[in-house]
Amino acid sequence: MANINKKVSLTFLVAATISLGFMSTDIYAPSMPDMGVYFGVDENIIQITVASCLLGASLSGLIGGALSDFLGRRPLMVWGIALFTLSSLISTVCSSISLLIISRFIQGSGIGIFNVVGLATLQETYSPKESAKAMAQMEMIFTILPTITPVLGGYVHIMLGWRANFLIILVVALLVLAGVFVFFKDKKSTLSLPQLKLFSFFENYSSLTKNKAFMGYVLLSPIIYGAEICLMTILPFYCIQYWQISPDIYGFWVGATFAAYGFGSLVTSRIIDSLGLKRTMLLGLSIIFVSSLCQMAMSLSSDPLPIILIVFLSCHQFGMAVLYAPSIAKALSAVPKTKGSASAIPNMLFMVAATLGATFAGLSEQKTLTFGAFTMVSLSFVSLSLFLIISLKGKLSSIGSVLGARG
Repeated sequence: MANINKKVSLTFLVAATISLGFMSTDIYAPSMPDMGVYFGVDENIIQITVASCLLGASLSGLIGGALSDFLGRRPLMVWGIALFTLSSLISTVCSSISLLIISRFIQGSGIGIFNVVGLATLQETYSPKESAKAMAQMEMIFTILPTITPVLGGYVHIMLGWRANFLIILVVALLVLAGVFVFFKDKKSTLSLPQLKLFSFFENYSSLTKNKAFMGYVLLSPIIYGAEICLMTILPFYCIQYWQISPDIYGFWVGATFAAYGFGSLVTSRIIDSLGLKRTMLLGLSIIFVSSLCQMAMSLSSDPLPIILIVFLSCHQFGMAVLYAPSIAKALSAVPKTKGSASAIPNMLFMVAATLGATFAGLSEQKTLTFGAFTMVSLSFVSLSLFLIISLKGKLSSIGSVLGARG
């Protein structure tokens, strides 16, 4: 019973830590226009504070994940939250936009570290099936946060100004840091400290890219995510300009798709025990592929209905939630020692996929609903095919082992 309570406490602590990353951007989003006025810069410059945070998270995750394999999870978790806390203080008191951009990069660096360490810790605490269930439960929280924090940030901004939002982030970060000091217990590092050399980083990541099972499962979600970003980049212009949908209604529809993702996470946490990781992944991929086909068919019709599109997109998000947790858990279960380094790979792949998807949509001359739906169908088919190939190879390998043992 005590062991179960420790696991629950650890899961809650990891969820609270990762939530800092979502909160750090969403809460001050309503303040961005006034921040531009305060610093005397264009809103595009204020938006760089978001990009700098994402850049910091992308780079630090690769370094922090590898370091945690040598130094242990707890020191890196503390360093990550400490960086985040320090940068939150700087953001609260800074008087220049340059310093704010730098502090947000540092904040992102902290986020990248504790996100990766948190994910690795879950994999070491739970079995693959249990970790997928825990991740699905956390995803429900992460779906709610983007809905709540901008509302909170808006009220705080009106009453106390934009600095108060960063002050709230600072206070929450201090509470989480205290929780880590008290409750976050570390296991021994998987690799010895004398092995820590510069080439070890490259060696770790090189071996991970050669691990076919790991790379196969870890690519499933990012491949589809890239197509999703491509479609979502095109969709607002198509809906608002072509269908003449007002921005507030469009925002409500997008919120409905987030709700579908949260519901999918809830369902995943309930069905994964009975279905197992692979069948849950297959269910998610099947829902995504079928919903993508439906989007494609609707886009080719003479009079497509916007509300039907949102229904299909919601089904797609539901499928993504069903796919994500078991695919990442299955991928990390294929890595025996360097789970810190391995946990950094999904984060990097999602960032790359998002960048490629948005760039592809921006550079394409065919910014139509059909183009976006076709991209979704194509890449969801690639992901489903990859899963089937991995599964088939696994079955053939098992049959070969059985026959060899009998021989």
